[in-house]
Amino acid sequence: SRLRWIQFFFSNITVILWIYKTYAWEVTALVYWLEFVMCMFYTVCYGIDQLRFQFQPAHVLSLTSAVDTFTIIPLLLQSGLGCGYICPRECWMTFAYIRSARVLVTWQDIESSGALENVEEFTRAIICVIVRFIVIVILFAGTMYMIETLGEIEGFVDKTIETDMGPTSFFTLCYYTFVTISTVGYGDFSPTTVLGRLFVIVVILGGVCFFSLETGNIMTMLKLSACGKGRFTPRNAANQHVLVVGGGITSGPVSVIESFLMSLVDASHGDDVPEVVLMASKSPDDDLVTLLNQRWATRANIKYLWGNPTSPKDLQRARISNVALCYVLADVNASPMQEDLQNIVRAAAVYRLHQTPMLAMMLEAKNIRFAVQAGIPERMCAGLDDLEFATIASSCQCVGLSTLIINLALPDLRMGCEEEDMDPSELWMVEYIKGANKELYGLQLNQSYNGNNFSKAAYDVYNSSGVMLIAAQDENGTVVMNPGSNYIVRDNSVFFCIANDEDSLDEIRRAKGRDWLLAYDETRSAVAVKKDIERRRKASEMARPALLALLELKGVGGADHSNEMDVDTVKKVVKRTNTAIPGKPPMA
Repeated sequence: SRLRWIQFFFSNITVILWIYKTYAWEVTALVYWLEFVMCMFYTVCYGIDQLRFQFQPAHVLSLTSAVDTFTIIPLLLQSGLGCGYICPRECWMTFAYIRSARVLVTWQDIESSGALENVEEFTRAIICVIVRFIVIVILFAGTMYMIETLGEIEGFVDKTIETDMGPTSFFTLCYYTFVTISTVGYGDFSPTTVLGRLFVIVVILGGVCFFSLETGNIMTMLKLSACGKGRFTPRNAANQHVLVVGGGITSGPVSVIESFLMSLVDASHGDDVPEVVLMASKSPDDDLVTLLNQRWATRANIKYLWGNPTSPKDLQRARISNVALCYVLADVNASPMQEDLQNIVRAAAVYRLHQTPMLAMMLEAKNIRFAVQAGIPERMCAGLDDLEFATIASSCQCVGLSTLIINLALPDLRMGCEEEDMDPSELWMVEYIKGANKELYGLQLNQSYNGNNFSKAAYDVYNSSGVMLIAAQDENGTVVMNPGSNYIVRDNSVFFCIANDEDSLDEIRRAKGRDWLLAYDETRSAVAVKKDIERRRKASEMARPALLALLELKGVGGADHSNEMDVDTVKKVVKRTNTAIPGKPPMA
């Protein structure tokens, strides 16, 4: 917050000094050193900002970064450093006036941080309007001043011909036409011929109609987009995004969906922050619109679509073919059975259309069987009541486990002030926040750990990277907490760990991305096949005594035709069962 205020104050001074230089036409020593000190501060802030976003290309090329680049460098070179063509002499003309854009952005950051919460809302709105107006005037006036002062660019000089209108060229008449049809009319040019004046009447009428119709179309498109009737457009078509459906989007407090979205797009995910599409069957309320218009949400490109998740047409608007994962959120305030059935229909429609991986939230775990019957894999469903009871039971055995789970799921916490400004009685919060900001990740260790037991691998991993291994998938496909020294690391072993961020895993994991999920599913699938073979083997063994008993009954006098039919039936069952068991010869 203090850095924002200093940034706001210094940016205002920079703009004022630029205005002063337009009248002084020189760079005095005092002005230069004042701007030099401020540029050093801007440079430090720029570096901190880029580090916070890990030098993501989208942020490096953002408007605020461009403003810093085009103001800091010219101000540092304005006194002339004798560096030849780049800076041969003093030059008081710079782009420092665009620092006014930073004034506006910084003011918006200050306002959104809650620093002005004690100021009346109407007063804040008036101040914001005044700041915007002043910034627009300075940007337009400064740009025109630079253009007109520097004069014509070599090779870009307009060639005119003298007419009764004055010096005329195609570019001049383009300027005249635009000024005319926009109903501004400066009056510096006007036609002198009768035919020209008649044609201008037609141009004015056509221009008024054109601007009226096109303005109406643009407003209609903006209105449709604001209410969710548009189409999702990713910033990078090659990247996949996340789709969120279900009654939990538009029902209940907006703080719930806010926490969910912030955990999805948190900056600690590094370069893997996904774009998000929310789809619900009604228009968003005012609170949700306000949430999605916040800077962190617009930066992450979170889009709301008003549509039906069971409609293939609406799913195409959400680019379902490019969805990496679909979340089905339930409304915890709704009737459990009704809400779960509705979400099963939504999830089944999404899954059947493109086999999209998903996590479907059921309010009652007993309703998961209906989701499986609808074609949704059981591993993609989770029962909220089971999670609640399991968490409560585990917390009774391990005090603080529920807090640990919540902290792993929630987005990062922020310090309200610097550590040196905190009261000694509050210093415990520093360690608490550091621990609370850790996250849960899955991974496969690189092959150098193969052959070690879990305890040795966990010790080496923590010493080398600070990552804590807490669980592993065993040979039965089950996730086991702290399997101990009896667990041996293999090539297909999957682990779960607690780490500060995903980048801290680079030193120990085999590959980036979600390849560990494939290994996790392969192990579970292999276990399922093994269980199915074992089930068939037991069924075959149970069928053999029945066949022998029927064969003995057949030899007993008085055996009727129905016994022969039963024997034939059992023979068919045993033969069919035996053929499904590899390596076991069928019964003769």
